Amino acid sequence: MDNIQRQAYELRFQLRAGEVYDRIAKRLRAELYPPIELEARIVGVVGPLDLIASAENALGAIRDTQGSEVVKQMLIEIVEEWLTGMTIYRVCTAENGPEWMLRAAIIAATRATEDLERLEDIILADQDDEDDTN
Repeated sequence: MDNIQRQAYELRFQLRAGEVYDRIAKRLRAELYPPIELEARIVGVVGPLDLIASAENALGAIRDTQGSEVVKQMLIEIVEEWLTGMTIYRVCTAENGPEWMLRAAIIAATRATEDLERLEDIILADQDDEDDTN
């Protein structure tokens, strides 16, 4: 893989992982009680290790919140997939790893995105059901 292609893969992962992190943070605040706050993602100020630590803390806290068990389980799986992608990415970039590692990190971030979309669909359907009964 040439350097330009590698940079493109890295940027693709960074964008996807950042978007997923922000969406996870939104759901942790909106769907659970008490809400769980993730470290704010401020480019150039908060590093990836801070985000990983924040997500790991949230992972442990999700079980102790009130909320739909289905939503809580889905959030756990989404956070785990995001952490998997971040771990693979960090190892790959630290070791100048092979292309497949970058692709694996992108796949993990993509799966987290897809799971978030399914979760948001479930939440919207539940809200529609509540609106219909009121």
